Amino acid sequence: MTFRLRFLYNIVCACMCACILSACHDDEDLPGLPGSETRHTVIFYIAGENSLASFVATDSAEIAQASELLPEDVRVVMFIDDAKSSRICVKAKGSSMQTIKTYEGNVCTTDSASMLNVLTDIVLTYPSKSYGLVFWSHATGWIFEDTGSSTTKHQSPKRRSFGIDNGLRSSLTNAGMVMNIPTLAGVLDQLPHFEYIMFDACFMQCVEVAYELRRACNWMIGSPAEIPGDGAPYESVLPLLCAEPFNAEAVLDTYHAYYDRGPGHSNYLGVELSAVNMAGMDAFAQATREAVGKVWNGGREASVSDVQYYIIDSRWPHFYDIGSLFYHNLSEEDYARWYNELAGVLPYVRLSKQWTTGNWMRRFYSIFDQEHCTALSIYAPTAEHADDWNADYRRLQWYKATGMDQTGW
Repeated sequence: MTFRLRFLYNIVCACMCACILSACHDDEDLPGLPGSETRHTVIFYIAGENSLASFVATDSAEIAQASELLPEDVRVVMFIDDAKSSRICVKAKGSSMQTIKTYEGNVCTTDSASMLNVLTDIVLTYPSKSYGLVFWSHATGWIFEDTGSSTTKHQSPKRRSFGIDNGLRSSLTNAGMVMNIPTLAGVLDQLPHFEYIMFDACFMQCVEVAYELRRACNWMIGSPAEIPGDGAPYESVLPLLCAEPFNAEAVLDTYHAYYDRGPGHSNYLGVELSAVNMAGMDAFAQATREAVGKVWNGGREASVSDVQYYIIDSRWPHFYDIGSLFYHNLSEEDYARWYNELAGVLPYVRLSKQWTTGNWMRRFYSIFDQEHCTALSIYAPTAEHADDWNADYRRLQWYKATGMDQTGW
């Protein structure tokens, strides 16, 4: 169902909601009156019913404080699901951040119907000329959660994508429902087009994720690696998310500087970030077909010995840097031609020399191929993972769009 059709289906419900809210609050007490249009609305979708629950409180307080400095024509809406409750908080001109709705039940943030209902309710109740969306949670890039059997070579493959909802109102476990990226794309296809989607979540800046979500927004911002547990420095980033015109480079500069050489450096060493111009993703996928054929045709495995990675662990599909991988596997001429296409969709990249990892094997990772890194990852299939990650990979649009399906993989 398209957003327009869903709008017609839900508009009566939205009007009823507006009437109920107006009846329950005095105008001066209700932030961002339902039905009142703003220039820009930032929506935070915080899936924190997991081990990140303690960070929800600090980040939401930081967002609330930063929102006090926003211009009059901007609204901030937070949907929060954590160990306490499922709730919506709103901040607009002339009021503090307020909880305007607490759900009676325990909303599953990683259920597609629940996510669509929450986000649809927000955009219908709080109309805006433009929207930005921040996804906040655990994440593992494009990896599918609901698939395949483990092999004798690979007994416990990591299968987790966006979010974790343990359904227990607990911060003690990460065992719970997650959302696959094609499912997320299907939800976003039924919503308004976003100015940007920022993932305050690990590993989401994959070329595969960007291609799945290419219709949903103008810009996708995130990290191909683990991000700091404290997340984005919202006291300085939030005003930039509301600026007109939107400046993705400024967001990256500010976020990166905080951890690379600012207050966050002592605890987290750095952060790897990029911004993808989604308008060029279809053309980029077509331009990548030749490179994919030369690297993987005939079922060959890419050489990865000198390629920059963002995690190395036998339980994980290695997230390799797309620029580094093609540099080390193409001729100089072929790489230059392909890189010219990449530059059109990846104009802004910010790299730290090191970043902190929760991976049990080591305390930090380092950027050792600084010259060719792009802060955008790609998967490199191997024969070892024919029954798990390779099979999952075939379910992605990127797999066919780039001709990987013609290579023997």
